[in-house]
Amino acid sequence: MTKENIQFKQKVKELHKLAVARLDIIEAQAACQYIIDNISDLGDPLYYPHSVTLVICYARPFTRNNVYGALGNKWSEFPNEPVAGMHKQLIDARNTFVAHSDGSVRGLQIIPKGYSVPGTKYKIDGYSCQVKKFYIALENFPLAKANCQYLVSRMNDEIKELLNYVGPQLDLSNGPLEIDVTHL
Repeated sequence: MTKENIQFKQKVKELHKLAVARLDIIEAQAACQYIIDNISDLGDPLYYPHSVTLVICYARPFTRNNVYGALGNKWSEFPNEPVAGMHKQLIDARNTFVAHSDGSVRGLQIIPKGYSVPGTKYKIDGYSCQVKKFYIALENFPLAKANCQYLVSRMNDEIKELLNYVGPQLDLSNGPLEIDVTHL
């Protein structure tokens, strides 16, 4: 196998990894947008599933997996502290609440009678219990969306470079070509 062939395969694999990561981040951005547009109360029954969707889709490219591998460290670099902090919060939420059930974080709460649930219009009638969940404050979803937009913009630039390298070396005369990177 020639050096050029090895480099081509590496570029195709990197292109695939970035294209999948970009799709995940776009889906995370859509979850943010849904919450921004439709949810005004943490007690909304669609708040938690959409926030979990955000965390799963956002964090997936940054975690190790068998096919693509995690994105490199440069993708976890952000231009300012609020954006970097949101990135860390989303990754930490994935690692402690969403993808794992960390007992030290997901503790049991006993709720007293008459307790008003913060951020909601609900008041507890009798004793109750719940397992602690993570919450992203509603006012932080625009920042999470900005993280997604920033990443997608950077990914678009790198994907364009990779396509300009890979594309001319492929026979695309019959239209789109599907490449199975697991066999490269």
